[in-house]
Amino acid sequence: MPEHRSRTTSIPIITTSESDTSSQIHLSQDTPHTQYSTNNEYTRSKSTTPGSMTNSFEMPSSSEDDNFPLITGTDIIVNQAITDAKKESLSSKTQSPSHKRISLLPPFPQSASINTLLTSILPGESKEEMKKNLIKEKLRRNEDLTPSEEELLFSGATGADNVRKRAVKKTFQLESLKHAIHSIKALRGTRTNDGYDYHRVDSIWDELDGDVLIMGGYRGSILRDKATGRRVWMPLKAGLNLKKIDLRIGPKDEDELNELNHIYPDRILSHVGPVDICKRLLKKLRSNPNLRVTDFGYDWRISLDLSAEQLCKKLQKLYDTQKIKKGTIIVAHSMGGLVAHKALQECTHLIRGIIYVGSPSQCPNILGPLRYGDEVLMNKTILSKEANFLMRSSFVFLPLDGNCFVEKGTCKKFNLDYFDPQIWIKLGLSPLVDQNRLLNHEAHINSSISDNTENEKKMARTETKPSLPGPGISTEGRDFLGILNPIPMIKSLSGSSDNSRESSSDFKETLNHLNPLSLMTKMSSSATDSAGLTEHSTLQEEQKEMLFKFSYDDCVDYLQRTLKRTKEFLISLEFNPTKNYPPLVIVYGNQVPTVKGAHVDGLKDVKLGNYEDFCYGPGDGVVYHKWLLPEHRGFPVAARVVSDCGHVSLMSDLQAMAKAFISLVDNDKSNVHKK
Repeated sequence: MPEHRSRTTSIPIITTSESDTSSQIHLSQDTPHTQYSTNNEYTRSKSTTPGSMTNSFEMPSSSEDDNFPLITGTDIIVNQAITDAKKESLSSKTQSPSHKRISLLPPFPQSASINTLLTSILPGESKEEMKKNLIKEKLRRNEDLTPSEEELLFSGATGADNVRKRAVKKTFQLESLKHAIHSIKALRGTRTNDGYDYHRVDSIWDELDGDVLIMGGYRGSILRDKATGRRVWMPLKAGLNLKKIDLRIGPKDEDELNELNHIYPDRILSHVGPVDICKRLLKKLRSNPNLRVTDFGYDWRISLDLSAEQLCKKLQKLYDTQKIKKGTIIVAHSMGGLVAHKALQECTHLIRGIIYVGSPSQCPNILGPLRYGDEVLMNKTILSKEANFLMRSSFVFLPLDGNCFVEKGTCKKFNLDYFDPQIWIKLGLSPLVDQNRLLNHEAHINSSISDNTENEKKMARTETKPSLPGPGISTEGRDFLGILNPIPMIKSLSGSSDNSRESSSDFKETLNHLNPLSLMTKMSSSATDSAGLTEHSTLQEEQKEMLFKFSYDDCVDYLQRTLKRTKEFLISLEFNPTKNYPPLVIVYGNQVPTVKGAHVDGLKDVKLGNYEDFCYGPGDGVVYHKWLLPEHRGFPVAARVVSDCGHVSLMSDLQAMAKAFISLVDNDKSNVHKK
């Protein structure tokens, strides 16, 4: 793994003296940033004993110095986990996976609610609350926490933070009231708590000039069908199950390239209904006549090296039209930061600076959608486990250091080599390549051969007899069966789309991967159930879980190629001391409990999918604050600007964005003077 460098910021940290009743501001010059370790200690969400932490706030954990080697698919511990998981699955029912999803989606409202952990300061607070408030003050001052402090701050946490709900809540806050409070604070002092001039925060928007390009993150660009011009992502009708959309890309390399001929990115997804993602930011920037603002959309499903190549071409076009060759300032949210960072490595001279907004260097949350799929509003198929698996970009969030799972009680880390295909096959990180899928398929074939032989014998004995309905199906049920159209049913079971891009060859390919006898048996059972003869909801769920469009061998071959390509991409993001990089700024959140891993009872829990006992740390609800790009790749940054917003709403925090532009512009001017 690359060695991480310590770094400092050019913006001083400002603290408030507790002994001074006038809240005198003290500048702390040359405040260093903590050198991040790849072996971060995990904190438990349960069984926390705050009393035991009274004198441990500043004591580093000894486990941080331990080195846990990467676990590959050939290790004995993996094979043992498979055996243990098989025994447990036979002895007891495994938990439903629906609650284990960790979403990376933009804020489509959901009914589920998650308890908010960070409470406001109340009169008569307990000793534990006082400690938590002191820890929160450290976060506001942009200081790192010790593992023990993180454990205390997020004690009692359950589930993953609902970033969508948080974004909706922020949308309906009174922005005018917040602005009034900001103005009152500005009258009391000349600087913000983190060292920025209040008046400059308001005026920076008029100082900017040249080119600014804004790009969204994972699932953050509008996609359209080239043939019809209609939205593929994200139409409301699809979310309400009134329209079928197929976002799957075929497993072959040529399938990905062909997708570029069928789907095109329109622009950034600036808002979802009333929920602001970057709409106000775009409006603010476009109000400056000296700025040329580019709204850059990209197909967030494809390999990021392809997206970075497209971005470089766009930056070159902007550069060629500039009278004064300054390059372009990029504002990149979430995964957009990875794309922008790759462009930085490939065409450094075209970039004037980058503002990384909640951009992760890694984000193991992606393991949830890859294994269990995700949902949009009422639609559970558009982002199915197969669709997520076939999105090349999904794998870019995997941690190179394997940091995610830790054993309950011992804090022993299971650093899995996520770029070893055998880990995916043996531990079943995706059902498409789970070795159990192959075993089940072989069992179905053997069962089918046996069933066909028996059926042939029965047909020979009864060929002169009149045909009768299948077992358990009445005459009324037989008539009902004749009304059903099997084609849509098969397409629905397979998850196929009915849009214009679905071809008959795809449909035939789907049939080839199914057992016709088994399929017809299940179809008859479904028809029988629809007639009110038996319960069928469980059967329908089993059918949907059983069927995939692409074969096991194709999926394994795709996985091998994609993991190799993704690893090469991630390694290419490391700091290169021979390059002359422009100023880089980070905007991030550290006020929201963020999942950074999970406690498991051995690797058998990973095999069974039992990893809902989450580990928490400060972040924005999606990205843990110690896994930020570009710092985690060894890059020095001009400033780190903290926001109290959740992941989706970070770009809507105009004050934080203003501070980021101030740091970038000032450092850019400094670099020009040096030249």
